[in-house]
Amino acid sequence: MGFLDNLLPGKKKPLNSRGSFASDGFDTDEVVDVIDKKPFSLSEAMETLNSLDPANMGEWPMFAKLLTATAVLVLTAVLGWVLFIAGVKTQISEARLQEETLLVAYKELDSKQRTFKQHKEKMLAMEKEFDQLLQRLPKDINIPNLVEEVNTAGLRAGVRFQSILVKPEEVQESTIELPIEIIAVGDYHGFGVFVGELANLPRIITLHDYTITTENSSAEAAKKQAVPKLKLTLKAKTYRYNDKTADTKAANTGAQPQ
Repeated sequence: MGFLDNLLPGKKKPLNSRGSFASDGFDTDEVVDVIDKKPFSLSEAMETLNSLDPANMGEWPMFAKLLTATAVLVLTAVLGWVLFIAGVKTQISEARLQEETLLVAYKELDSKQRTFKQHKEKMLAMEKEFDQLLQRLPKDINIPNLVEEVNTAGLRAGVRFQSILVKPEEVQESTIELPIEIIAVGDYHGFGVFVGELANLPRIITLHDYTITTENSSAEAAKKQAVPKLKLTLKAKTYRYNDKTADTKAANTGAQPQ
């Protein structure tokens, strides 16, 4: 009834700023402000933004300030991503790829190292065994005794020797070789027995570069009704331990030669 009371006699109230009656608890200015508000217009907003003075940002409307702050935040986030975060992610990806590559290389090296360690242990064991075998070789070759042993082996096999020539020694890394040239006459069976007798000798003898030729022709053998004689030319080698190698190893390791 506040508005009607102003129409009754003696109930008049003063007018407000818009020429209307003021009422208790109800401000007609607020109603007029709500009625006077217009809908949002993009063109008017653009015109307002174009008319803004950058030197006087404090007088800008609130929506322009909020829009500017939002644009600055978005631009800062984009620039931060492009300049910092994207580069860091690239570095992380490259580091992970490098980590995988290094891990594969490490596994390969670890496998090779284990295999190498096993091979090294086997090589050391073989070298030790080889040194033990070398030490079992005679340190001096008794040439007259050697010739006697070869001659005895030939007599047991029924082989007749034309010559047993002992040549100069040949020095190798761990051994000293003594070449022997043997020329004998006999048959195939006798030669086989002779080779077996050489293998049964207490010393190591190896056979190399042998040739077998006929001593007499088949016609002569037929006249004599005999088996053709064969000529065996054989190169044999026997070995002895190289003491100088043992002394050199002992000097390098600081151990005494056995």
